[in-house]
Amino acid sequence: MLQVGVRPGIPVMAVMAGILCLLSLAGRAQDDLPPPAPPEVHALVEQGDFAAAEARIAALLATEGLSTDARRGLEFQRERMRRIRLDFSLDGTAARESIRRQVPDLTDAEFAAWSTGGQLEWVSYDLTVHARHVHIDPERVQRIDAAADPQLAAHVSERAPHIVFSPAMRAFSERVVGDETNPYRIAQKLFAAVDDIPWGGAREYSTIGNLGEHALHAGHADCGQVTLLLMTLLRMNGIPARWQSGWVYSEDSEAHDTMHDWGWLYLAPYGWVPMDVTTGLLASDDQDLRWFYLGGLDAYRIAFNDDFGRPLVPAKTHFRSETVDSQRGEAEWRGGNLYFDQWDYAFDWQMLPAVE
Repeated sequence: MLQVGVRPGIPVMAVMAGILCLLSLAGRAQDDLPPPAPPEVHALVEQGDFAAAEARIAALLATEGLSTDARRGLEFQRERMRRIRLDFSLDGTAARESIRRQVPDLTDAEFAAWSTGGQLEWVSYDLTVHARHVHIDPERVQRIDAAADPQLAAHVSERAPHIVFSPAMRAFSERVVGDETNPYRIAQKLFAAVDDIPWGGAREYSTIGNLGEHALHAGHADCGQVTLLLMTLLRMNGIPARWQSGWVYSEDSEAHDTMHDWGWLYLAPYGWVPMDVTTGLLASDDQDLRWFYLGGLDAYRIAFNDDFGRPLVPAKTHFRSETVDSQRGEAEWRGGNLYFDQWDYAFDWQMLPAVE
């Protein structure tokens, strides 16, 4: 039995999303999600050329007859750059000292290697969480035309900006999958390939144009990035895949918790089975244990979301702080959005004795 709470530390009237707000159905207008910006502005922000991006944004905002959506799209790119600067506020010395507060024996050589390698309200309730695992026999898995099934079609489709079947994505898929045709074997190959990407802490998702593509090219990725990468690759191969996210935690004595993202894939005749490519393959000669997280999940997690990037209900007036996920919640007041540098949050839990 688990008792949990999420506590945002803000002394203001706020609109709290996250576990208290529902993600709406796909067809609703995305009022609180930013409209797309012109490709050249988006590209300049992606490249880190903030001066050129700001100049182009200013010029476009001065254009007569600019639509409300176009203006909001440009204003969000300006806000996106501000958020990126918050994530990269430390110089080398300050960054090293910050890491040493958690890793006291960090050497200068290790820090240099990480740097050059690019790897650098109150709610309380009780619930019972069970682990689950589906033993999958590859010979029983059937190929299906998911695109022709109304309940599965959306889960094999692109969904820009974070699930896009780009040329680079197709090339990676072809290289990994080869001539394999069994859906489960394909999923195994893709799972193992994505699991090979080193874990790395990520900047805020609202600052990244395409999370799946970012994971493919950056050389490191966090849970949401690798999950969207694997979802993209599975969908590209006709295997339905969907998102789930929430929080993971430990036994009380370990006192560890963090936000986490994982997913589900559909394999006939088994149906939807879970996957967590961040935890990935386990070091075991027992194949069921080795592949546990392709078809299984541990009990040390709680799910808050069954989808990503959907409008909030009720919608916010101002820009969302988190445009992809929703674990921490959202806060705003009549003066504007309250971004994550303006309030704090915490996840509290207590493991209770099992109920017989």
